Amino acid sequence: MISNSERKATAPSGASQPARPSTPGPLTDDSDRIVRDEEVQRLVGLSRSTIWREEKAGRFPKRIKISRQAVGWRLKDIQEWLRSRPLAQGEQQ
Repeated sequence: MISNSERKATAPSGASQPARPSTPGPLTDDSDRIVRDEEVQRLVGLSRSTIWREEKAGRFPKRIKISRQAVGWRLKDIQEWLRSRPLAQGEQQ
């Protein structure tokens, strides 16, 4: 068996962790992906309670259950919702 000290000694010096892939932006073509609450909040710029309120009123995409205690949204539904939003006064498309 290799001890921890031996493992450290055989590890290449200066080896760095591989870079994590960047999270796609809100309008990329990665639409089959399921996004979780924190990412949805970041993408749409709304708080958790506002998202919940808009969802219950039928003005935001419905969440889907992905496990017993986890929910998410289809990225394509969030992208469609973002595209359907009116622009703020004075903004150009």
